Amino acid sequence: MDISAAMIKDRLIQQGCKILKQAGEADTLLSGVKLFDGDLSPDYLTIGQWGDLQRFVPETERPVPVESKKIMCILQDMFFIVDDPSLPRIFNLSMDAFQFYRNFESDLMRAVYKGADMQGLLDIAEPYFDNPAFIANWHGEVFAFTKGFADADFRPAWSHIVTKRRLPLSSVQVLRNSPHYYTVTHSNTASIFRFPEKNFTCIIGKLDKARDFHLYLQVMQYKTPVNETTRVLATAMIEALAYSSHSYEATSLSELFCDLLNGTPVEKDKIAWVLAALGWEECEKFLLLSFWNSEGALTAEVLCGELKNFMTRGYSFIWREHPVMLIRESDLAETIAEIRQLISELSFVCGVSMPFSGWDELDVQFIQAEAAIRYCKGANPVSLCADHVWTYLTEQLEQIANVSQLYHPAVIALAEYDQKKGSQLLYTLYAYLANERGLSVTAEKLFVHRNTLLHRLSRIKDIVQLDLDNMDVREHIMLSYRMLESAGRDNSNPERTVSSLMNL
Repeated sequence: MDISAAMIKDRLIQQGCKILKQAGEADTLLSGVKLFDGDLSPDYLTIGQWGDLQRFVPETERPVPVESKKIMCILQDMFFIVDDPSLPRIFNLSMDAFQFYRNFESDLMRAVYKGADMQGLLDIAEPYFDNPAFIANWHGEVFAFTKGFADADFRPAWSHIVTKRRLPLSSVQVLRNSPHYYTVTHSNTASIFRFPEKNFTCIIGKLDKARDFHLYLQVMQYKTPVNETTRVLATAMIEALAYSSHSYEATSLSELFCDLLNGTPVEKDKIAWVLAALGWEECEKFLLLSFWNSEGALTAEVLCGELKNFMTRGYSFIWREHPVMLIRESDLAETIAEIRQLISELSFVCGVSMPFSGWDELDVQFIQAEAAIRYCKGANPVSLCADHVWTYLTEQLEQIANVSQLYHPAVIALAEYDQKKGSQLLYTLYAYLANERGLSVTAEKLFVHRNTLLHRLSRIKDIVQLDLDNMDVREHIMLSYRMLESAGRDNSNPERTVSSLMNL
């Protein structure tokens, strides 16, 4: 652990030394301390009387206190003057400060080698932080916390941490207001967060573990100020956690989504935290995308890796050897554009589910995305289930009932007549209803003369008795035709599809 001049100054203040004046770079790193011997080392804190060391102070930093008994601590680019008459005391306190911080690092690593868990490591760090702290992940699961309390503003949240071992969702929403938030979430650098309007300061440092498990340490200001010294201590703590081989019983993002796909119940709090971690807490609609490697050249792991590296939106993972992605519905257009660009380099196809808002039936969305791939038959590299909704509905109905029993009797009668006579009466009726019973537009859509259409409609009336002024009747006929058409799996020739299906 690198020890800076600021850390030594902080430690001296803790020991009752008042700093009268300081100047220079407080983050200058030090390797040790020594009494003044007529020479200044750039990496040593040099302790001496003001009268001996004043010539090393830049003219711009003068005047300084002239009392000869004040002790000056100096190195080449910074100094501070301590209000203490005892040179040996300042020297010993400075030596103790170095040992204090080195002991912290040694104690942590010794505990790691002995297999200490997160709570054990945090117990070692608590006296050094001298502030409340906890270790959690970005899903809100709390694994360790100190015994200290936070101030009144944070006490309800702290109580939630201790009793439920979960960080309140509102806490991360507060942290999102900090300009440093994404520095922490996208790197392993500990950062200081300040919220003056809430009188709240903390340090957060993040550690990326395997299998997308993200761990973070938060130290909150309460008894002592959170400053650069605290940040260095937090960084050392994070490094110790990184070396720790202790098994963390926590759910990663991928594991949680896989549980949902497997139908395993997941706590609503966990889902809420996952959405917050992804920045999706305000989103109402989502989509699931499934990917097939059409030429078999890429493994699921490689394809998923390419999606994570190339796609700027969504979250990719593997479920039962299938690459899967979750996105917000509002990101669909941009996501499809990125997928098409990626497809030009890699051979795969993509299916997109219907929009959804509930997470308890995520397996249904996977079925929809897979069905969309089947329906397009390779004609489109990106296929939406919404474009094949009648085919999908027919498949679902077939699983619970004989769909032919749901057809309107007139549809069956006209289909049988068309099969015998080679006519197109059923399709004509559907087109007539689909075009709001407009004669001219229907004739144009069918590419027939208006009189031909009138003749067909008259023939339909002779075969079946229909009250086409009844909206329920019209909707039943159109639904029956669409289910019959979808069941045929051939949209290119609706007439042939209907007639052939009547042989099933």
